[in-house]
Amino acid sequence: MQNQDYLELLEQGVNSWNEWREKYPWINPTLEGAVLTNKYLVSCNFRNMDLRSATFRFSNLERADFEGANLEEICFSESRLSSANFKGANLEQANFKEADLVKATFENANLKFAKLEKADLIGSNFQKANLQWASLAKADLGWANLEQANLIYTNLKKANLSKASLKWANLAGANLARTDLQQADLSWTKLHGINFNRAYCWGTLFEGANFSMYLGIKRRPGKEGENFDELDFEEASLIGAVLEQAKFDCASLEGVDFSFSDLEEASLECANLQGAYFIDASLKNAHCENANFKGTLLIRTDLSGANFKGANLEESFVCDADVQETSFKDAAMVGIELVRTDLQQAVDVNLQQ
Repeated sequence: MQNQDYLELLEQGVNSWNEWREKYPWINPTLEGAVLTNKYLVSCNFRNMDLRSATFRFSNLERADFEGANLEEICFSESRLSSANFKGANLEQANFKEADLVKATFENANLKFAKLEKADLIGSNFQKANLQWASLAKADLGWANLEQANLIYTNLKKANLSKASLKWANLAGANLARTDLQQADLSWTKLHGINFNRAYCWGTLFEGANFSMYLGIKRRPGKEGENFDELDFEEASLIGAVLEQAKFDCASLEGVDFSFSDLEEASLECANLQGAYFIDASLKNAHCENANFKGTLLIRTDLSGANFKGANLEESFVCDADVQETSFKDAAMVGIELVRTDLQQAVDVNLQQ
């Protein structure tokens, strides 16, 4: 059968099409480049088909099955695809702009360079999907599952990721500027070179996340003078974030607000935290060796067991802090202001250094 024959069969209705596909499961039809705009194709069976460069704009494809299909450069913009199945499909350079994809499944799918701007992806499943270089700017990913997904250099600017799960995902070089991450789970994620400019992270879980500068990925191409080897946390809020065992080694975190955050056993070695806020935060047993804490606010901060060996704490303000067994060996502490903080409980303190 030729493309036109398959199109004519599809025009007979979804029931007839699905019955034919069930009768001949070994046949994988080809509809490459087909134009199927404004069609009613609810629950249609497109499994393992070749639909490269096809157009389904404005169509109703709710609960449609595209598992294992080749959908490279397909157009689904402004289509209804809630609960559709794209498991294992090839969606490289696919267009889903402003599509309804609520509870859609993209598990193990290839979405490299895909366009999902302003798409409704609430409750969708992207587990182990490849979204490298994809654009999800302003997309709604609330409650979405992005666990173990490849999000390297993905554009998530102004997206909603509240209560989404991104555990074990790789977000190296991703753009999360102005993104809503409240109560999202980013445990054990890779966040090298990420842009957190004005991101909202209230209650976000970053347990074991790696923000360190050096994770061995290639430099992202950019405009002259742009440096994507460093984190951009300008005006980011990490208030109330859970950052246990997170790695910020060598990261630039000037002025970041960590108030009410849990940084227990976090690694901040050689990080620049000048002017940062740690009000009611926990740095218990944190690794802060050779870090720059100059001018930081450490009010009611739990510093017990933390290691500040070689760190710069000059001009910082420490009030009502817990410094039980805190190590300040070789730390620079000139000009530090201490209020109701007993350094006799600390280790290797030298205020003249």
